[in-house]
Amino acid sequence: MGELAFLVVAAALLGSLGFPAFLPYNWHKFLHVVGVVLFVGNIVVTGAWMFLSERTMDSAVLRFSSRVVNWADVAFTAPGVILILLNGLILANQWGGIFGASWITAGGTLLVVSGLVWVGFLIRYQDIMIRLSEGSRVVSCRANSSVFSTSGTSGE
Repeated sequence: MGELAFLVVAAALLGSLGFPAFLPYNWHKFLHVVGVVLFVGNIVVTGAWMFLSERTMDSAVLRFSSRVVNWADVAFTAPGVILILLNGLILANQWGGIFGASWITAGGTLLVVSGLVWVGFLIRYQDIMIRLSEGSRVVSCRANSSVFSTSGTSGE
């Protein structure tokens, strides 16, 4: 939640200043792309990591993987989002602001939607998986559903 507070304050400050480009345009573009690589790369890697760890059906592996995914979200996804958002807002001024071009508006909307899915859904299920894997029973999280089960029964 500290990252969210930082984003809100930083975006408000930049917004009050008209999103000034404090670096050359190409540097903001570079930092924006670095943010996208961190964001998308971490999503792909942690998705594969969790899929492969679930196949082991070993609660110790699932517990470790779930904790690493939470750490990776803080270490890679959050800085990626910060770089995407702040540099994207600055770069958007070159195109007339965030509503100046439809593709900028669509990109911003998709970033907000992915953030809502992460906060509203994924964090909760990552925490559930960690709690379930702390028991001695084998935990199964089907990669293609949101059903968590322990020893064949659905857990809540």
